[in-house]
Amino acid sequence: MLFGKEVRWKRLFHAASGKLVTLAVDHGAAYRFELPPPLAAIQKTVRSFETELPDAIVAQEGLFSDVLRPFAGRVPLILQTISITPSAQDDSYPVSQVEDAIALGADAVAISISMGGPTQREGMMLLGELVRRARPLALPVIAHVYPLGEAFRGAEFSPGAVAYCARAGFEAGADLVKVHYSGDPDSFARIVADTPIGVVAAGGPKIDSVAGVLGMARDVALSGARGITIGRNLWGDSRPAALLAALKAVVHQGAPVEEGERIYRSFR
Repeated sequence: MLFGKEVRWKRLFHAASGKLVTLAVDHGAAYRFELPPPLAAIQKTVRSFETELPDAIVAQEGLFSDVLRPFAGRVPLILQTISITPSAQDDSYPVSQVEDAIALGADAVAISISMGGPTQREGMMLLGELVRRARPLALPVIAHVYPLGEAFRGAEFSPGAVAYCARAGFEAGADLVKVHYSGDPDSFARIVADTPIGVVAAGGPKIDSVAGVLGMARDVALSGARGITIGRNLWGDSRPAALLAALKAVVHQGAPVEEGERIYRSFR
């Protein structure tokens, strides 16, 4: 590993646990014509985390301005290079490149691709190209690989579909792969063990309770995964900074869900 890549890689992960809790605000364009209120008021939402910092933030290029300015030099930033078509969630296209990441001060680049449909071929080619261009610039590549195509319809969170996506990201040369959580720690642990690079779990569909979010995060951490990247289940909460503090305790310190709930309730 090039020294510059090692520096960036180590900045992404919590020094003690070796894991990360990433705030995801990289999918505004993926919604249809009405954004959820927290994403619509993106500057206010992101700045609600100034008092409780995530381990990293993944965002589109446009947010690397006044929106993310309070986090400059304080939180590692990941540039999402892909945008998603709202009318077809398995369709994506590049909007940024590795040179943009360097100019913006990002510590890594991310790319979202869909498997099991007509866009898989193009998505994998884009991932391969991103890996090739990032290598001489010492930028880590994080592949967000999801089974959204017709071949996986109705089985998007099955262990087999998730394992397939993790393997595809690894084989294409990514440094870290983000995949759906398969629903239970045992199956996810097998996926993690069989994937020679680091695996992080996506936050997934909206969960109704704080205990449910913390329980998922604890199961992911216990599986041996490198952490969790979480969007709507974090910024969609009424007390997002409090929930982030609880998530960090669960992921980094191995706190039980009940302790995470106590942290959430007592957070000021």
